[in-house]
Amino acid sequence: MTNSFDLIVLGAGVSGAALAARSASKGARVLLLEREREAGGSLCTHVSGEGFWLELGAHTLYNSYVTLLELLALEPGEAWLEERRNLKYLFERDGELHSAFSQLSLFELLTSLPRALGARKEGRSMREHYEPIVGRRNYERVLSPMFAAALLGREVDELPASMLFKSRPRRDRRFPRKLAPRGGMRSVISRLLCRREIELRTSAEAVSMVRDGALFEVTTAGGQQFRAPYAALALPPDSAARLLSASTGLDGTLSGTLAQLLGEIRTREVQTLGAVVKSSATSLRRVAGLVSLDRSYYSVVARDPIPNPSLRGFALHLDPRVHPEEGLAKLAKLVGVTPPQFESFARKLTSLPSPALGHERLVQRVDELLSTTPLAIAGNWFGGISIEDCAIRAVSEAERLARQAGW
Repeated sequence: MTNSFDLIVLGAGVSGAALAARSASKGARVLLLEREREAGGSLCTHVSGEGFWLELGAHTLYNSYVTLLELLALEPGEAWLEERRNLKYLFERDGELHSAFSQLSLFELLTSLPRALGARKEGRSMREHYEPIVGRRNYERVLSPMFAAALLGREVDELPASMLFKSRPRRDRRFPRKLAPRGGMRSVISRLLCRREIELRTSAEAVSMVRDGALFEVTTAGGQQFRAPYAALALPPDSAARLLSASTGLDGTLSGTLAQLLGEIRTREVQTLGAVVKSSATSLRRVAGLVSLDRSYYSVVARDPIPNPSLRGFALHLDPRVHPEEGLAKLAKLVGVTPPQFESFARKLTSLPSPALGHERLVQRVDELLSTTPLAIAGNWFGGISIEDCAIRAVSEAERLARQAGW
């Protein structure tokens, strides 16, 4: 195996995989280094002994994810994707389930909705944008728990509204609106990385990145060294900041300035506990998931939209400070079983960004610094946090490097 490549990408989540895939399609020889034992990042599929899969991270593709779908290069008639059934999320409090509609004050909603006319997200937090539109009570009782469930955190009220729940102008009409890969979301990564120009190395954490003349030299925790004229960081912002702060050889104070900017982006950790149970063991109705009204957890996401005749799966997203045994007991109670009835279970910790208002200016500054450099940065904290936003940013950075390199 060679230690010299055209591009080294650090981080094999969807951002890194998408950047590697687009670069490889241009003819670049790409090395992808991943700290964990498996690639995937927020795309994490738990597979039980029976071959039943359950998502511990992102769980849905949409036909509006046109950039990601183009990267996946699906052939006409290829049955790689399947439609997700249109099931509902229910609100849960003290074991009782409620519809979202039942929690709304219709009077408050009707008197507040006219404020939606002309309302703009730019420069406003989630609370500042949505609370006037639905009313304070409706926001507290319905929208805020929904946002916490969707975005997995209590801090969501203060996130920039412009980064979330975007209306996308295009859809790939070959597919239904909501989709899932057969075999789970991690197969998205496998498909993106199937090109022969890409070499993936897992359990290979990069600990230093030095620019030596015309080449980047990346050293892993295991002491391996790799070289390439171009490099890309597809890491959580705090991890990218630490690596940049120790980097040398980039023009002037570029590394330090980028490290300082990325270090300003807050991150938060989410714990996910996934469990598989026999369908006959639970009487819980088929749902897309559960939303906690008392905020004792963020959400439960069910595998039910992709039905299985004998098994069901549930992923509980909650605060990482909750002990896993306590979390599993909570999940068992919600599902209506006891922990020993779980056929299998898994745990994952995920780092997510929590951008503050004014984040757009920070991103603009990062892009200005990167514009003429051989370094790319991608992730779920640029234009938005969805996996389509990750793909859009990754493709944009891959195209910029390709123009410089002439791939």
